[in-house]
Amino acid sequence: MDRVPGCFAYLEELYLNHNNLTTLAGVEAFLNIKIFHFRFNYVVGLEELRRIGNPFFLKSLAVLGNQMEVDPNCNKKWLRGNLFRNLEEYNPPSSQYYR
Repeated sequence: MDRVPGCFAYLEELYLNHNNLTTLAGVEAFLNIKIFHFRFNYVVGLEELRRIGNPFFLKSLAVLGNQMEVDPNCNKKWLRGNLFRNLEEYNPPSSQYYR
């Protein structure tokens, strides 16, 4: 992601599904993300999740279809205990968010 205009810095939902992403660089510009879904991209390592600007706000995370899924720590319990203490949903059904 290139530079994000300041008017978007406070978005609460960000959906980047099917975008051929290999990194989450740039996501740190979004300061209030509560829902972050980036299904079916090419993001490899869990360290990419550390780019999330304010992990305290994150409630829903969807990583399905990314290579990071093979990491044994890529599960709700570990993510909640180590990165996102307020995480409520991990890989929720997509129909829940697309109306």
